[in-house]
Formats: sequence, structure tokens, C-alpha cells
Amino acid sequence: MVKCTSALRASVFHDFKNGLTPSQCLVRLQKTFAGESIPSKRTIQRWFSDLRAGRSVLEDLPRTGRRPTAVTPEKLFAVRDFVIAHPHASYAQIRHAVDIGSSQCTAILKWELGMKKTCSRWVLTRSRRTKSKPG
Repeated sequence: MVKCTSALRASVFHDFKNGLTPSQCLVRLQKTFAGESIPSKRTIQRWFSDLRAGRSVLEDLPRTGRRPTAVTPEKLFAVRDFVIAHPHASYAQIRHAVDIGSSQCTAILKWELGMKKTCSRWVLTRSRRTKSKPG
């Protein structure tokens, strides 16, 4: 698909203002972006409906859902402290003690703290051990 969605919406907006139909707009986009993936006819129809309803913003609107910062510093420190105190703890025990979900637990342990389970203990990965050495 073309990298910039707002550029495609600008083209659709231009066609809308010039009185073209969604089908005509689709044909024009296919000619303009030949060989590239473009939005479907249904998506263009939906964009035309939004424009008829008065939408003037070409960027994506904010969406609801999971916060982008589901891993907070408080949770990170809580997991770290729990793992230091209980190095043999399982994922389930950590999740229960800190009251976080499984994806958060995995993200914190593997990606934020750089830990893995070896011989039933949580240890730093080799890359994290080398990064943490003073140099």
C-alpha cells in the first residue's frame, strides 16, 4: 500500500471536491499508483461518506483501545523487585503478585528488563550483561 494514508486521502478529497464518484476516484488512483497497492473501493466509498458528513481532517482519527504505554515504570519496578526477591518465580506467580496481564509480564521481563529463565531462575540475557558492565 502507498506509505502515506493522508496523501491518498488528499487525492480522494481532491476528487470529491471536483465532483467525481468513488468509482471514478478508484480508477484515477489505479492509474496514478499503478503497480502499488491502493485502498479498496469500499474504503474509498467510506472516505467519500466521511467527506459528505463534513470531515475535513485527512489524518487518522484517534482510536480507543489499549494505551500505548501499558508497561508503566511502576509495573516495571514492581516486577523487577519481585523477581529479585523470588528468582524462582513462574510467570503466573509474577502476574498474580504484581497484578498484570501475561503480555505485560512477558514484555517487561524479556524486552524491558532483558531477562530469561535459565535453570528455573530469572537471569539477565547475555546482551544485557554486557551492556550493564561499566566500560
